[in-house]
Formats: sequence, C-alpha cells, structure tokens
Amino acid sequence: MSTSTVTAGRLLRELFEVRRLHPGAGPCPDPTLDCCVRAHLPVVLPSVTAGRPVTCVLPAFPAKSPSPRKVLGPLPDLAEEQGLRFLHRLCLRLGELHPPGVRVVICSDGRVFSDVVGVSDEDVASYRGELEAMITRLGLDTLSVFCLDDALPGLSFDRMREILVRDHAEPLGAVRTRVLTDPEGKRLFNGIHRFLTEDRAAVEPLRSRSWLRRDCKDRAYRLIQRSAAWGQLVAGRFPDAVRLSIHPQAPHAPKIGVLLSDQPHEGWLTPWHSVCVRTGDGYRFMHRHQAESLDARLVRIDGRPSHYDLRPATPDVPAAAISVPGGNP
Repeated sequence: MSTSTVTAGRLLRELFEVRRLHPGAGPCPDPTLDCCVRAHLPVVLPSVTAGRPVTCVLPAFPAKSPSPRKVLGPLPDLAEEQGLRFLHRLCLRLGELHPPGVRVVICSDGRVFSDVVGVSDEDVASYRGELEAMITRLGLDTLSVFCLDDALPGLSFDRMREILVRDHAEPLGAVRTRVLTDPEGKRLFNGIHRFLTEDRAAVEPLRSRSWLRRDCKDRAYRLIQRSAAWGQLVAGRFPDAVRLSIHPQAPHAPKIGVLLSDQPHEGWLTPWHSVCVRTGDGYRFMHRHQAESLDARLVRIDGRPSHYDLRPATPDVPAAAISVPGGNP
C-alpha cells in the first residue's frame, strides 16, 4: 500500500469522527472502516498523491431562518461562529495528516431557494457578506464561501434560479416519486417539511395548521429539487472535491454527512435555525424560544444580539442582559 493511500485513509478516518449517518444506517459492518474508506478513497487519493490541498465542498450556511422563535435576526451570530470554528478546527486536524492542507468551500445556498423558504434576497446578501467578514475576522483561512451569485454573475436573482433549475434540476414529478419510494428521500422530505412548517407558522400565525402543512409540502419538494440542482452545479464546478453534507448519509453514499458542532444530539439544529447558548460546559444550539423559556440571558456584542448565557449568575456573569464590547463572548 502506497504512502499516499495510507495518508488518504487516515484523512477519511479522521473525517468519519464527525460523520453523520442516517438513523437506519447502523455501524459499518467492517469494524476497521476499510470498506467506508474504500468507498471514498477515489475522491481523496488524487489530491494526496499530487501533494495538493484536499478540497471539500459543503452546501450550508444559506441564511437565517425567518422564524423569530428560532433565531435572533437575519445576520450571522455566535451560532455561525461556533459552526465555522468547528469546521476550521476539523480542517486543521486533517492538515496535520496532510501538510498541503484541507480546505472547506462553504457553498452557501440561500440564493438557491430563498423564495421557497421566505427569506428576502437582501437578507441573503447581508448574511453572506457578514459570514465572509466573520471568516476573515476570525482568521479561519481554511474556509471560503461560494454561492449562486459567483456561479451566474450579472443576472437577476430570479434569472439565476431559473437557469439553475433549467440546467441542473430534475422534474418535480421525479422528486415526488423518489420521496415516495426511497426511505432516505422520505426522511429528508419529512425533516425539511417539518422545519418549513415551523418557520411558516411563525411568520403567518393566522394560517391554519392544515393549510401550512399543504403549502409547505409543495415548498419542501421545490427545496429538495433546488438543493439537488445546486449540488449538481457545485459538483461540476469542483469536480475533484470531497462532497460533504449537513444531512445524515448512508455509509457509502457519494456524500459524507458531517456535524457542525461537538454536540451530536443536536440533530437537525443548525446555526442558521437556532441561537447559540453558553452553558457551564460549553456551547449548545437551541431555538430562541427554548433559550428564553430557560431564562437564559441575552448577550450583545458591540450592540448586536450575539447569543444567550445560561450559566448561573455570579459576579463575573451578570443576572441581567449583558452587553460586551467586541471580543470573545
């Protein structure tokens, strides 16, 4: 076995430490994970052999949820910072095994489906700009951002989405068939339908539950269609990249599902669907209304809402809302 093959295998095993498998997958039947390594080796090995950085692509960090029950507002906050730091630390660990380095291109997909989830294109642009500023400010040089604006510059946002669907999407009928016949597709649909229904209920409180479920069923199909189309565009733009996903995957699927925090129990909670809560033993993601129901204190950084603090009040941890100048929260 070549040195490059050994290194590529070690990279994958380290990556598997933060892998998200879908609930029905169970552990890999090979306790050494060799079969899982072999499944993904063809993507990792060429870069390792050539002595190039290994590039990973991760569709994620689209925009904040429109639901004020879940988030503090439309801009990235400490939840995003924690997610980005987690990815950066992962890249640094992988880079210790492969000195040319490992980088993650965050393929921010907010523009892809903002009209489906009810987020304005202006908020998508602000989120992306603040996300890139955060990456720069924190020195997270293993991370970068790519979005639909980069792929199709100079067009209106609606036209970008039209071209994406025209050139890369499968028909909605095929999406519906897959959801009905494929257990993994059904799990994905159920998760997306649930969070869409929650978000729409918060911004359209007068709608009935049955109306919201019907409306969000159609939205879920379109979101899955657009997300898959975005994945195809990204795969074409980064053909040699390791494909990551925030969603659980089968052990040998083309994508590797990954966590965005060291709290595996957080499941579907992502930085853009939650707030960050500081506890006695670290940070957790939870919905805003949950943090407030626990009487967590809101912390502002430079006047902007940042996160909640659930630690018991002490002389160093005030009992009231906290306002902190720029720096570590």
